[in-house]
Amino acid sequence: MWFDQAILYQIYPLGLCGAPADNDGHTEHRILRLLDWVEHIKQLGADTVLLNPVFDSDRHGYDTRDYNRLDPRLGTNEDLAQVCRAFHDAGLRVLLDGVFHHVGRGFWAFRDVQEKKWNSPYRDWFYLNFDGDTDRGDGFWYENWEGHGELVKLNLHNPDVVESFRNSLKNGKIGIAVFSNRHEEFVFCYVPMPEMDGWYIVSIVPNVEIMREANSIIQKTLFICFLIFVGFLICFLIYLYITRGYQKEIYAIAYTDKLTGVRNFTKFRQDGEGMLQAPDGLPCALLSINMLNFKIYNDVMGDSEGDALLKAFARILEREAPRPVLVARMLADAFLVLFPYKE
Repeated sequence: MWFDQAILYQIYPLGLCGAPADNDGHTEHRILRLLDWVEHIKQLGADTVLLNPVFDSDRHGYDTRDYNRLDPRLGTNEDLAQVCRAFHDAGLRVLLDGVFHHVGRGFWAFRDVQEKKWNSPYRDWFYLNFDGDTDRGDGFWYENWEGHGELVKLNLHNPDVVESFRNSLKNGKIGIAVFSNRHEEFVFCYVPMPEMDGWYIVSIVPNVEIMREANSIIQKTLFICFLIFVGFLICFLIYLYITRGYQKEIYAIAYTDKLTGVRNFTKFRQDGEGMLQAPDGLPCALLSINMLNFKIYNDVMGDSEGDALLKAFARILEREAPRPVLVARMLADAFLVLFPYKE
């Protein structure tokens, strides 16, 4: 079905439209601000807009007062119809989010029970005990949702409660309901079929199955995220390895004589200044050595023999000079040697 491949854009209208936290019943046409979002949502590639609770509620939308009336903080039912038409004209479907497992303390039927107590015709819509009380002084105890006193649990075994939801279906609404049967929760989804008045696509799935599937998706997602993390980590380690190799190569080019492996003049000057300025250092001697007749030797014996002689001479200087010693090659046959001087 279409909703299996739907691309949803989710909106929490009470938040996006800047509604106040508490519902004082004053009507403000804030939901019309969604008209400015229609083109943007369409350009993103979404084909369905999910509006989180827009029904009349006490505060956050899930504490419903009336399922058949738009929250006055957002406007009127006509405002909602105008927004839905704009979405439909743009080729976007509209889904309305709602919770039918519990309601707010401002729900019209619960207000009637608060006023009339046992004489209220709606007392069986909820799980009540008139021998007890709540911390709010209602004069009776009621079952709530997960310990939240502002959310009153509905008795979904009561046919009148179910019929009230069916009346919502008659208005052609799309929704999701959660209900309990024999201590097991089910998710009830309904979608009106286009061009077939009064017909709905309905699915009832045990909540435990949905949670099992959700957990499976979460586990797969976490595993994929782990693989991506490992991949990034491996790439980062490879990057560090390559970078360090390049750093060593750049260092060698910048501070080392390529042929002999000893310091070049730049590095010799830096290290030499440090040796001379050391507070506990000894006096130093500086030798400037030129290899006489090296050019003749190189011309007669060849470049390879000349290179070998320069390497060997550099090793001798590093090995034989007093420690610590700094050896640098200045020119083709010229070397500098800096070492501590002792009389």
